[in-house]
Amino acid sequence: MRNIIKPGITAGRAGIFTVKYFSFLCLLLLLPLSFLWAEELILPEQEAPEAIFETEIGDADVDFYLSGSWRILLGVSVDFLFKPDGSVEFHPQSAFPGLELDKPFEQIPDLTASVWLMERYFLEYSFLGGFEENYFLMGYQGQEDEFLDHLYIGNRDIAIDPYLFLDIPEQDDSSIGAEALLRTGASSHELLLRSDNNQSESRLYIGKNLVSEEVIPLSDYIAGRFFKLPDQGVEELEVYLEDANGDYYSDVDGRRRHYRQAGVDDATLDSEEGLVFIKEAAAGGQVVVYYKKGGKPVGDVSLGSGALCGVTGGKLDPSAGAIDFDWLVT
Repeated sequence: MRNIIKPGITAGRAGIFTVKYFSFLCLLLLLPLSFLWAEELILPEQEAPEAIFETEIGDADVDFYLSGSWRILLGVSVDFLFKPDGSVEFHPQSAFPGLELDKPFEQIPDLTASVWLMERYFLEYSFLGGFEENYFLMGYQGQEDEFLDHLYIGNRDIAIDPYLFLDIPEQDDSSIGAEALLRTGASSHELLLRSDNNQSESRLYIGKNLVSEEVIPLSDYIAGRFFKLPDQGVEELEVYLEDANGDYYSDVDGRRRHYRQAGVDDATLDSEEGLVFIKEAAAGGQVVVYYKKGGKPVGDVSLGSGALCGVTGGKLDPSAGAIDFDWLVT
């Protein structure tokens, strides 16, 4: 049951108008002031609220109800500064940092107006603080033992009770919907129609693996992880990572370094496309590749043909002719 103001249901608070004065600030003086324009009315629990306005349209009764409060806050700050020489300074505004008034004047409405026709059809509107929090509700409220218990249309609290297999989320402030409850002697039926401004989300799987995407700015490119070989369609592709616990290997200049061969946990190798993906950046260490193509080992001058982008005026130019890879070895 929604908090609807209607005959037979106790209304909320009566209208309240309150003005509060902030205390005068000084070292020895504290003077709070407040007054009450209309006291809060406490209604009996079982007594229906009296309509503010009653009339008839033909033979149909029309009632108007108003419930809630409208608070007005007025703040005043006055400072007195007692100096060591005995003089006193008066400041109409706070001279102490952190004690200034953020909102000298503030209004906080919390009103709900309701119009009823024949004690069944209603229109309710609430004004809560600001326009972004306002809501309306309209519909039909049935009497006891009627088949149609109620029908509500509005943009707040339009929902149905949760079930073991279904849980309806709360309604968004910008959505609108309708709900109804139908009752018989042996069963009850809930109907819900609602338009929510939900955002769609999707997930991409390859087999049982969830694919995650990462967008990296051009200025934060990843180094030491992705490599393209000078050749495609290679054989016997092997990758070695520099590791102090690895075996000794010598290069063409006779320098010896520790390397270990990369396994499936270290890298992904694509011999057909000539690609090497290192799963963790080889920061501070070398990555060495060995392969053959057409029976010729890596480093052969016949390999690496057209492997590099063309250059024009000292800058990369994809429209220029490709350049062969220079192995820098004899």
